[in-house]
Amino acid sequence: MAAWVACGPVRLVSSYDEVIDRGASEIHTRIVGFVDRMTGLAGKPEGAYAANVGFYSDLKASVATLKMRALAQGKNEVTVALVGELATNVENLRKLHEMSKDAGLPSVLASPALSAIEVNCAAIVKFEVSKRRGTQE
Repeated sequence: MAAWVACGPVRLVSSYDEVIDRGASEIHTRIVGFVDRMTGLAGKPEGAYAANVGFYSDLKASVATLKMRALAQGKNEVTVALVGELATNVENLRKLHEMSKDAGLPSVLASPALSAIEVNCAAIVKFEVSKRRGTQE
């Protein structure tokens, strides 16, 4: 006769991670504020790519840290993929700004890139919140 021992629920994804949740929210806040400033400064020297390279370096480091955190947990492939997409869209924003050089980051370029980043950040936060509630919506 076989005996079954219940050891608790089987997890298909990692547990909720408050650091990833807050990190994605913080990155979103920083990007939205930056893009808003840059679109207002488009065409001015302080809005040029060269004057803002440091922001992209800092942002790249923040996203890389978020990805490292996601990779450190088992069963976290979805979050890792979502953060990877965020990194790609942040790089796309940087490239758009770089290509514009002294013209800066006009709204016509920034808006679609910001929309993609907002979708990425929202997906990360929503997935983490669903893990906290124990659902995968």
